Amino acid sequence: MKNYFLKRTFLIIPTLIGISLITFFIIHLSPGDPVSLNQGGMLSSKMSIEDIERIRKIYGLDKPIYIQYINWLKRIVTLDFGNSFQDGRPVIERIKERLPVTLTLNIISMIIIYTISIFIGLMQAKYYNSKFDKISSIILFILYSLPGFWVALLLIMFFGVKLNLFPIYGITSDNFSSLTFWEKIIDIIKHITLPIIVMVYGEIAYLSRFVRNTTLEVLKEEYILTARAKGLSENKVLFKHAFRNALIPIVTLLSSTLPALIGGSVIIESTFSLPGIGLLYYESILSRDYPVIMGLSFITAFLTLIGLVLGDFLYKLVDPRISFEGKKI
Repeated sequence: MKNYFLKRTFLIIPTLIGISLITFFIIHLSPGDPVSLNQGGMLSSKMSIEDIERIRKIYGLDKPIYIQYINWLKRIVTLDFGNSFQDGRPVIERIKERLPVTLTLNIISMIIIYTISIFIGLMQAKYYNSKFDKISSIILFILYSLPGFWVALLLIMFFGVKLNLFPIYGITSDNFSSLTFWEKIIDIIKHITLPIIVMVYGEIAYLSRFVRNTTLEVLKEEYILTARAKGLSENKVLFKHAFRNALIPIVTLLSSTLPALIGGSVIIESTFSLPGIGLLYYESILSRDYPVIMGLSFITAFLTLIGLVLGDFLYKLVDPRISFEGKKI
């Protein structure tokens, strides 16, 4: 078991190198570069050709792409992501500033997603083929089919503009510094309510259905029939015996949920103007800020790979009978 996880952990390094290599070459295929596209950052939009070439040389953009990648790879060994082309600040500082917002949104979203999804899925399995199961399934299918950006715009127009119940941009109000502690908490909750709704509804619809189907498969097993024959209540059969074994495939989704939410937060944070990683990603792509794009891509890839290793660990935690000793990587 220990050897397996050590091997998986060491394999993260070459995998990250491969992902970064592909990402680096893809972003350089986009038309334009940071110097020619910058409009109001460090670089002036009214520079001569000589000035542009000089700045390209300063940032190493005049070198062949493979040389640029090798130089980036050398820095990344010491966790130096370089400096942003927009303001000259270290990339890691820009990411640290935005990270708390994205982490807060994603952690809250994950708690809500799994709490509601597991409950709904178990109830659908318990009352299989009942009115509750059929009606809730229809509602979940409808929710799953709704595009996130469209739902976000509807929520902004109805709850933000028309009813004025929730703020439609930013993470805090303009007078945030003058508020009391509890008023600040309430202010932040109001600002993140609509974004979190958009982030969770689709995942809840998908995961609830997944929990339902997985639980129904487990309920067909012989040991469940034995538990019922012993006279155990349906709740004990469902929550004590069936649910534990139904968790095993659910763990697979858990290992990929966080990276997926971070990827999806690009649209959400851009729509609601939330100062998080997603909005930084979007702004960096528009301005061809290569160091920031590579830094964010590297961190996202790292989270994904760690999530996969964590998924295997949770497999073992949920079901101690699982062994990876003979598994080839």
